[in-house]
Amino acid sequence: MDQALQLVIEMNQWIWSRFKDDLKDATPEEIDWRPLPQANNISAILRHLRIEAPWHLAKPGTRRAHAG
Repeated sequence: MDQALQLVIEMNQWIWSRFKDDLKDATPEEIDWRPLPQANNISAILRHLRIEAPWHLAKPGTRRAHAG
């Protein structure tokens, strides 16, 4: 595996580990809190990141447009 790609994968895994650790004690109210009515909450941001992460890690040329 390409060393640069391996570094990106390791960084991604480290970040998700930190996210889980940082949010393990968060209440549902804290996760659903919005700083402004039109802003995303933590839940929506994390869901978006989990959906997009596999796309970003896909090999160039094999990426498909996100369908939704």
